[in-house]
Amino acid sequence: MSLKWAREKRDAAKTLLAEGIDLVEQAKTDKAAQQFAAANTFSRLADEYLAKLKREGRAPATMAEVGWLLGLARPALGDRPIAEITPQLLPECEVGLADSPTFRD
Repeated sequence: MSLKWAREKRDAAKTLLAEGIDLVEQAKTDKAAQQFAAANTFSRLADEYLAKLKREGRAPATMAEVGWLLGLARPALGDRPIAEITPQLLPECEVGLADSPTFRD
């Protein structure tokens, strides 16, 4: 920990206090937000979506197609929090699509 870093943290704390923000509550809120973001990964939400489709009684062909499409994105996006997925990451998913034996132009 450098002196510069400590001064920046002190200044940030002073700013929050001047705005009437409780530092302990702010820390709890920040931690909860980080845990929420980490829990909402692409793979987790994809699994929830597939479970929802199954509960709705979707056709087996629909389930297979959606599972296949989500499976193409999982290697590139699987462990990423949803909030961190940007359009710039989507070309990574296209690599799996182009390599797929069932892909048609």
